[in-house]
Amino acid sequence: MAFTIGNHRKSALEWLGAFGLGFALAIGCGRTDLIPCDDDSDCPGGYCTEDGYCAGDSDDSANADCFVDEDCPDGQKCLNYECVEPIACDDDLECPDGWKCVFPNPDDPYDGYCEPPPQPTCDPPCPDGTYCDTDTLDCVPTGECVSDYDCSYGQICVDGVCVGYGECIDSSQCPYGWECLDGFCVPGGECVDSSQCPPGWECIDGFCFPFPECFEDIDCPPGWECIDFQCVPNFCQNDFDCQPGEICIDGVCLEPQCFVNEDCPPGWECIDFQCIPQPPECFDSSDCPIGFECIDFQCVPGGQCIDDSDCQPGEICEGGVCIPEPP
Repeated sequence: MAFTIGNHRKSALEWLGAFGLGFALAIGCGRTDLIPCDDDSDCPGGYCTEDGYCAGDSDDSANADCFVDEDCPDGQKCLNYECVEPIACDDDLECPDGWKCVFPNPDDPYDGYCEPPPQPTCDPPCPDGTYCDTDTLDCVPTGECVSDYDCSYGQICVDGVCVGYGECIDSSQCPYGWECLDGFCVPGGECVDSSQCPPGWECIDGFCFPFPECFEDIDCPPGWECIDFQCVPNFCQNDFDCQPGEICIDGVCLEPQCFVNEDCPPGWECIDFQCIPQPPECFDSSDCPIGFECIDFQCVPGGQCIDDSDCQPGEICEGGVCIPEPP
């Protein structure tokens, strides 16, 4: 039998030995930060860290955001942007794997605490207008995206760029809650009320959308808010319904991406405060992708529709968009 503590896998014998020794040393010395744990119940008056060791107390202030130690309450340290009770130590062996025992005061041999390895960063540093994606260690232009949650509602992150719905191969290339049908992204299943949607989904404007779980607004996609541990759209009728710094775009409160075209990456333009790729130039519709047509020398999405009669011959109406009729 084996147990997993943080990212470390231990046998039952190793775990029991470590727990017994750590518990005896910790309780005997009045310390809880040497106790290995699986969850908070293993920590007397404290909480279980991601590294599988007890730390501090369970007060909410232990989770405060920070950048430097001075941002935290007295006695706490800023580790990985969180205020935590430091893990006391005498040497590196008392710290989680990869951590170091540091002594901020060389004259005090009892003031040591465990410090995690530094966050990875881009080398050389990223130039102005970009930021370091710590997952890939690539410099990414500011304003672009790492995941779909970095994009506006109804957009997805493709190769680091937020784009609207369009052609697709599978549903993973479509916006959250949309599906790939006949090569095009369309909203999730149609509905009249939420009883017609899968569990955890809601009927919004006639289509089923999933409601992800959350603890605070930052866990939700842009334009959504966390209510009763569920992400729900932050609907609006005008800018006055939104929080400061947000505007009402297509009925959803969003932070504006841009005000003028110069705020967007090259080849993009600012439309309704959002950066949108400039459509390719064309002379007739045959120069455009399937589902697009040539208007004023620009490829634009095909006309909106209510039923098949609104579409061209050989097309059908799906999700309000004319798409090629399946073979």
